[in-house]
Amino acid sequence: MKQLTIMLMLIIVTAVAAQAQCDQTTLNGPYAYSARGFFVNGPFGGGLHIFSGAGKMTFDGQGNVMVKDTESVDGSVTRGQSFSGVYTMSGDCTGTITLNSPASGRTIYDFAVKGTSDLTFVGASDSANTTGTATKQAVATVQ
Repeated sequence: MKQLTIMLMLIIVTAVAAQAQCDQTTLNGPYAYSARGFFVNGPFGGGLHIFSGAGKMTFDGQGNVMVKDTESVDGSVTRGQSFSGVYTMSGDCTGTITLNSPASGRTIYDFAVKGTSDLTFVGASDSANTTGTATKQAVATVQ
């Protein structure tokens, strides 16, 4: 019985240790992303506005993010725009990104980190119904 109790305790300790623990440094480096959805009213005036975008988000591990992307709002495409934002991260690997895009204005996204290299996010701005994913990119070194 004593061995069984010790074995169960080891399993529980291992399971607790395996739970995700995240902080600002969890997001560090470049992530390729794509997003789509729509805005109701919001930064584009009245009505429904269709949105899609893809590009690269680079996180600095300290709560700042730089974005370079292409966005389409109602078919009007803005290519190669660069802008910045900030992010927060909770210990449970969820967080919030706030971006200031020239094409779509200030947008807020709630996200969850999946594993060590993927994000899933959803628009959290009042007028946004957008979703997207991001995947960490390998950083090539020059020899």
